[in-house]
Amino acid sequence: MASPTPRCSRRGGCHVLTNLAEGLTAVLGRRASIAAALIVSSLGFGLLHGANPAASPRSLATVTLAGLLLGLAYVYTGSLSFPIGLHVTWNLSGVLLGLPVSGLEIPVRLVRTEVAGDPAIHGAGFGIEGGLLGLGATAVGCLLVVGYARLTGRTFGETVATPALRF
Repeated sequence: MASPTPRCSRRGGCHVLTNLAEGLTAVLGRRASIAAALIVSSLGFGLLHGANPAASPRSLATVTLAGLLLGLAYVYTGSLSFPIGLHVTWNLSGVLLGLPVSGLEIPVRLVRTEVAGDPAIHGAGFGIEGGLLGLGATAVGCLLVVGYARLTGRTFGETVATPALRF
């Protein structure tokens, strides 16, 4: 059974998804438990961004989908490196482009950007993930991760529900 608190590895990564999948495996089976863990962790990721400035239903949908993207990256690789890299890259792109990231204005910018046009497209004060552009890009990201996994012969959650390393 999964512990109520996330286990953390020596590298500092907390295995929330693994804990959820492990705990649900006996009830739902391996694949269904991983899918349920993906849904729960994605919803949690989305809700954690709900208190950010300029949050909207669309931005929360996009951030929840981003949680799914990060979860899929972990499930298909068994490594936290890929999802952490995706998350860091996304956040740094806001700094590079001078845009808000998840509703937060970054005081350090490499360029000054003036956003014009329909806020429904570009996300306005929440950043790109608050608009349809971010929602579409995140959906494409999910498809690319799944496509890459299939192309390289990776299976869904090979090492997630029954991890080799235990503390």
